[in-house]
Amino acid sequence: MKLKLNAKKLITLVVTAAIALSGALTSPITADAVVFNPDGPKSPNLQNIYDIENTTVTMKVGDTKGFELMEHYDGYSSDMTDAYDWTTSDETIVSMTKTYRPTSPNKVFFFTLRAEKTGTATITGTNAPTGDTVSFTVTVKGATAKQKSCKHTWKTTKKATCLRSGVKTCKKCKLTKTIAKKQHKWDTYDTTVTKYDEYEIFMCNACVCEDPELHEYHVRVNDFGCENWCGMEFSSRDYGSVEAALEALSNHAEEYNHLISVCSRPGYENPHKETITVTECKNCLLTPEEAAKY
Repeated sequence: MKLKLNAKKLITLVVTAAIALSGALTSPITADAVVFNPDGPKSPNLQNIYDIENTTVTMKVGDTKGFELMEHYDGYSSDMTDAYDWTTSDETIVSMTKTYRPTSPNKVFFFTLRAEKTGTATITGTNAPTGDTVSFTVTVKGATAKQKSCKHTWKTTKKATCLRSGVKTCKKCKLTKTIAKKQHKWDTYDTTVTKYDEYEIFMCNACVCEDPELHEYHVRVNDFGCENWCGMEFSSRDYGSVEAALEALSNHAEEYNHLISVCSRPGYENPHKETITVTECKNCLLTPEEAAKY
């Protein structure tokens, strides 16, 4: 829905969110830093949590399985995974690894459960704004009577790393047990990176079609509506602040009678070299903050 807003109301509604998204206008961003983000689409083998809500999933020690929350309605699908905060009631029984969206490192793309030892754990997703929850139970199988009496001969079937536990399997009875994760080997060093000053660019996305039939045609053929839009840009760099850029956008909308919804993108300038101190694991090359996501 598009709304026509005056300058004062536009600034009140948007400036806080804009600053939160862009950070301080002169804050540097790191171009060369290594940040863990997934590439490509989701795996087709993810389990939809809506299909197993309030039920029990059975796994055996060492098993891993990916999960997502997909809502299907009227022939459309909506990915709701990142709307919930996901937790496991017992990390020692069922551990959880969250994979984050490529474009939004704080939004969960999907998560993977790993059966660590026999027992039961509850997996819960909580939507903080609404208070809604979804949950299911995971039961990790115990040893059978035959496996309990077996004189085990173990073989490592999946090596442990500093990001996940490993698995050993009995050659005779096929019982599986986990091998504890290895410790991270932290290395702290100085490195030179390229940084930029960041600013915010606000755009007028009002439709400028003068022919209603042409407008309806654009809406029909384009997934994102009419693309015959104004495109006038107002940057915090040119106007001195986010507030001033938003006010200029609002004045423009009032002058030309444009119905707009605010959209923005970051801009970067002044590339410069800086020396920073980095701590990362010698094995997985992740920082402590990134490794904590595992």
